[in-house]
Amino acid sequence: MACWRCLASDESLSEAIIDNFLRLMTSIELYEDPYHVTETHIAALQPLTLISALGEMLQVGTMKALCIAKFSDMFTVLYTTLACYLEAAAPAYTVPTGGRERFAIVPNRDAIKLSPAKITVHTFNAFLDQADCQKGTLCELAALLAAALAGPRLASCVARLARCARAPLPPQRCAAAALLANLLDHRCNEKPVLAETILATLSTGWKDENARVRAASLRGAANVARLPPALRPAALPAALSALSQGIDAHKTQSPIDNVPLAAIQGLSRLLTELETLDKEFDRELLSISQKIRPFMNTECAQLREASIRLFGIIASRVSSETLIEQAVSSLPCFLLHLCDNNPAVVRASKFTLREVFKTLKVKKSNDFVQAHLVDEGRLYLDEFLGALLRQLAEEMPRCVPSCLQAAVNYLHCTVEEMKPHPPLLLGLLYAELYRIQEKTSEDIDLDPDITKSAKSRLLQLIKDPNPAVRQNSALALANICLVCAHHG
Repeated sequence: MACWRCLASDESLSEAIIDNFLRLMTSIELYEDPYHVTETHIAALQPLTLISALGEMLQVGTMKALCIAKFSDMFTVLYTTLACYLEAAAPAYTVPTGGRERFAIVPNRDAIKLSPAKITVHTFNAFLDQADCQKGTLCELAALLAAALAGPRLASCVARLARCARAPLPPQRCAAAALLANLLDHRCNEKPVLAETILATLSTGWKDENARVRAASLRGAANVARLPPALRPAALPAALSALSQGIDAHKTQSPIDNVPLAAIQGLSRLLTELETLDKEFDRELLSISQKIRPFMNTECAQLREASIRLFGIIASRVSSETLIEQAVSSLPCFLLHLCDNNPAVVRASKFTLREVFKTLKVKKSNDFVQAHLVDEGRLYLDEFLGALLRQLAEEMPRCVPSCLQAAVNYLHCTVEEMKPHPPLLLGLLYAELYRIQEKTSEDIDLDPDITKSAKSRLLQLIKDPNPAVRQNSALALANICLVCAHHG
């Protein structure tokens, strides 16, 4: 290690070494095996050795001028290599020496103790120190580094990162897309040519075949909202369309490469940060509000939270009878997720209910919701549901059949925390339906198959081991009998 520090003190030698480093790192394989062949990726020994040696050289103060002079090339290579090595394993062999065969594999038990990510982080941090850049944690790397790239070095970095966004390795493309998207938050806004380069690169990422790259690019689409007014109108339609298409993609268990999750999160941030949005986008938003509804009941808590919240954001933006119909039929979903076992989903449900009730033209019900659904407040759900549904049925009787039709589907819920509440909600809705029938001669249009399906499932739930489920199911059956007797 000392020899590399000694070489770094010689300016002419160190420049030649850095040139060779950059040439090799952009031409050799970073992994032992092709990226798409194996699920476990092992860092190749040669690039890892090069990065380790560079890290030692960067401990010497004389490297500062060289780091500043070659900043764009060194930054891009180290940043994208770090993206590759964050989840890579160390090579468990050494280069053969002596009389051994050239292509022999020599096991090295100490090598597996090494961390390619730590070695690369060490070198990257040393480089950022020498180049007088602000550093940050890995979780916030792209956002923090974007702020550090302002000034004369920005244009060359954008050009090199745009090339890396077309690299063969998905981690390199992902890292480039994430950083370029964050640059739209910073000084690129004052330079239209750079902003257009970034947008063109991101638009390629929106269609990338790799889920993680596409997800990173779609999250970055939200930064279109931060473009200056002169550039935003041209960029917004393509970004909105890409985000809408992202919702249709196949979802994965991992939040990092879950494309629908990234698209929904990107849409939420885009719509939240835009002060105004032209009416021409209303049709697209109505389509999106319909497409996200299946995600509200998925097993992934982040996807539940993001989709429920996005519906509320769209409700605050779009005035439409179609959206009101969607909102009414989604009320059971939002109300039942008030008892979700994930606090973020509960907060999202409260937010969306507050936004939805502002659009329903039911003043007393809206006042009740705004007063009781406080983000950090304690909610007595059973009492809240009874009082809200009584008031809502008074102000908007036609919503009861729509809510009933949607609520029946939740009787098959298997989540223990939520299981007692679908029969409770259904029972309360049938009670309000009976009360409406008692007060008015107006016939309420409810599909008989809905009631038949509800009775069938409730008769099963009345034998459930959970006493709350049994009690609520019995109440619901009693109210169904009252409605049926009134019709009979």
